[in-house]
Amino acid sequence: MSRHLQWLTPNLCMAVAVGFVAVSALVAPRLVYRLSNDGGFIENGEQVDLGRWTQISVYRNGGAVLGINRPDRDPPLHHESWINTGQWLRFDHVPATRRSRFVAEVRVHPEWPRDRATEVEFRVLALSPGKPPLQATLTPSLEKQTEWTRIELDLAPLAGDNVKIQLVPSAQQGIWTLMRDPKVVVAEVAAQ
Repeated sequence: MSRHLQWLTPNLCMAVAVGFVAVSALVAPRLVYRLSNDGGFIENGEQVDLGRWTQISVYRNGGAVLGINRPDRDPPLHHESWINTGQWLRFDHVPATRRSRFVAEVRVHPEWPRDRATEVEFRVLALSPGKPPLQATLTPSLEKQTEWTRIELDLAPLAGDNVKIQLVPSAQQGIWTLMRDPKVVVAEVAAQ
């Protein structure tokens, strides 16, 4: 063995390897958290697919069970949630940044309402502790309420927080509504 490699012993190699693993175990999670904003990846131009979100809360009011993120066919093109008016569906702990926007499509189930004169209002709420709630409301015309309509809510005022995003359909009677493909996307920045 040459003289300049005598300091390279198996014990030293093992100590360096263990030290590298220890430093990586401490630094890597913090680095990943900082770069990804808790899995949102929104700052890097990607979206959060809430159709696959697992942290969900619901309110049934003793009514029928909601169908959450069900595939519309096999193989699925979309994932739909069935929500009766008077109930709500909430996505918890959703990361928001200054460019975040909630987007989904909503409609009244084509077999409802039996009474075609019943309007349905869709509200999306974004909630964060210590900040005023954000809200978007959509009331499709009676002729169009069984067609898919896009509803959006800008989440920028809640940037830096994990927010709760809640869909609340309401009407004067129990009517089944559908929501499909909920997600948080990057809002396009207007050209200067």
